[in-house]
Amino acid sequence: LVLPENSLAPTVREIVSAQSGLSGSGAVTESEITPDGRYTTTFIVRGLDTVTKYTMYVVHVDDAGNFSARQERDFETKDGTPPQFMTASAQGLTGGRRIQFDFKPSERGTYYYFLRETQNVDNTITVDDVINGADFSGIVTDADVEKGVSHIIRQFGKEQVKPLTNYVIYAALVDESGNKILNVKTVQTRTPELDETPP
Repeated sequence: LVLPENSLAPTVREIVSAQSGLSGSGAVTESEITPDGRYTTTFIVRGLDTVTKYTMYVVHVDDAGNFSARQERDFETKDGTPPQFMTASAQGLTGGRRIQFDFKPSERGTYYYFLRETQNVDNTITVDDVINGADFSGIVTDADVEKGVSHIIRQFGKEQVKPLTNYVIYAALVDESGNKILNVKTVQTRTPELDETPP
């Protein structure tokens, strides 16, 4: 039987007779005896809320109908929702050697992205490719979730941003629970002509 944390602890008989959606029972067979003589079994509890604390209560009933003492364990579910970019845009800035990349993540975690000098999006690039090959990465804070993130890119890897050039930014997110964004976010932009003449 699984109950929200700090709920009134059930009795052994309440656990055994529970009929809620977060309860269940099953047979323990001799094939589930561990080398040290203990019985072990595995089960899955469905219908729990994410990022929520619960207490699990377990009772063993043998073939003769004898009840074990109640055992309990506290646990917390993880966030199962992948993060996403609420907005993402890029533009080449005046002068031709800078790109402004603005994005707003859906939740706290870590962002990753890299640039490629091309006018065609490579759809074979995966989320893991972006994470493992990122030119830029950082922590997403509460302020970033609320207000968004803005970066000025002048260099990526050993390359300088060049004027009159097409670029694609490939970006990914991983939230604090380890959930990865489902698909790579791509943003295309082009830098304007070179302008290094002072006013």
